[in-house]
Amino acid sequence: MKDRCIVSAAIGAKYRTEFQSMRWHVEKHCSNDHDIIHWDDYPPGCPTQQQRQYAFKIYAIADAIQRGYRRVLWMDIVYMPQGSIDALWAVVARQGWYIPTQGDAVLGNWCSDACLEVFGLSRDEAMTVPLCYSGLVGLDLDHRTGQHIWELWQLAYERGAFQGPHRNEPGEPIHAWGHKTAGHCSDDPRCMGHRQDESALSAILYRLNLKPETAGVLGDCIKMHVRKPSANF
Repeated sequence: MKDRCIVSAAIGAKYRTEFQSMRWHVEKHCSNDHDIIHWDDYPPGCPTQQQRQYAFKIYAIADAIQRGYRRVLWMDIVYMPQGSIDALWAVVARQGWYIPTQGDAVLGNWCSDACLEVFGLSRDEAMTVPLCYSGLVGLDLDHRTGQHIWELWQLAYERGAFQGPHRNEPGEPIHAWGHKTAGHCSDDPRCMGHRQDESALSAILYRLNLKPETAGVLGDCIKMHVRKPSANF
C-alpha cells in the first residue's frame, strides 16, 4: 500500500459530477504515488452536517489514518489540478503540514465568541490572526508538527469549536440561510460569521506559532484551477 493519499468527499448526488472532474484532473496531471479515498456518503459513525458541522472531514481523515496512510491530503472537490502537486507534498515532507492562507482574511472576522473561548483568544487578538483555507490540508502523521495539528483539530471538533452559523446575525436564533445557516455568533460588529473547521484550524496554527502558507506555493507551483477562497460568502 502507498503511504500517502488524497481524501475528499462529495456527499450527495449533486456533488458527484464535480468530484469526477477533480479525480480526472488528479489522475491526469499528478503523480500516481498516492491513493484517492472518496466518500459519497458519511463515513461510518459520522454525524450528519446538520448534527455536527464538518464532522465528515474529521471522520474521513481519521479513516485514512486508521487504514495506515501516514501522509494525508484533504482536497475539496472544487480543486482541479492543472499540473503536478509534488511541490505540495514536498512542503508536507519538509515541515509536516501544508495549509494555505485565505487571502487577507483574518480570524477575528470569521469566528464565533464560543470558538474564541475554546482557544482563550480575545476578538482583538483574533483580528491579528490569518484565516487559513481548509479546503486543502496536508498532514504528515510521522512528523511531530503534523501529528500535533491533527490531534488539536480533532480536540477542537470534540469541544464544539466547529459549531456555529456561517453568517452572524446578533441576537437571532440559528436558521437556514440558503444552503448555509445564519444566527448569533457575537455582538461584536467585527464578526461576520463563523467558518467552522477552518476557524478552529486557524486558531490552532496561531497557538502553535505557525502561519498558513502564502499563495506562492499554491498558485505558482501547484497550478490549481479552483474557485478562489474568499472572505465573503
